[in-house]
This record gives sequence, C-alpha cells and structure tokens, in this order.
Amino acid sequence: MNKFNVVLCNKGKEVSAYAGIITWTSLTSEEDFEAWYDDEMKENYDILAKGVSDGRAIEITEETPLVSRVAVALFEADGNDDMLRMRLATIALTTNMFDAFK
Repeated sequence: MNKFNVVLCNKGKEVSAYAGIITWTSLTSEEDFEAWYDDEMKENYDILAKGVSDGRAIEITEETPLVSRVAVALFEADGNDDMLRMRLATIALTTNMFDAFK
C-alpha cells in the first residue's frame, strides 16, 4: 500500500490548549491529501511537511513544545488530579523533559 505522510501543526483555533501540537497522518496519495485538507483543515492546521518518511514524521512531532504538551494535559485532565498525573507521567516518559530546563 502506498502512503503519503503529512505533518501538521494545530493552530489552536477550536481548542486553544491544542495550539502548537504537532501531529502526522498518512493518506494513500498526495491527491487524497489535497482532497482531505479542505478549508476547515486549512483554518485549523498548518502543514509542516509533506511526503516524508514515517521516521521523519515522528522526528518532527517530537518538536512539539513542552508547554503545548503540558497545556493539553491540563485541559484533558479537566480537574481530575489522577488523570493529570497520568498525562504528565506520559509526557515525562515520552519526551526528554530535562533538556527543556538546561
């Protein structure tokens, strides 16, 4: 199966907590991507890269700012301390948080 990877950055227009979150998706072709990336998507997401490998897409998503990751954790926890601890632990395990404090 052919796939066309695209890396996107959320502008945070619908939910401000998601501003700066970088994500990626795969479609079957660039033409499918162009059809999928409609006006609503353009309003909410910037394209960071198109046609990249899985590995490169993952590398780019790792550039999501720590402050953006924490903002999402706070938003999604919605006052639930256990959920917040779990989200923050996930951030700690999946990012190199200590580099942010150098």
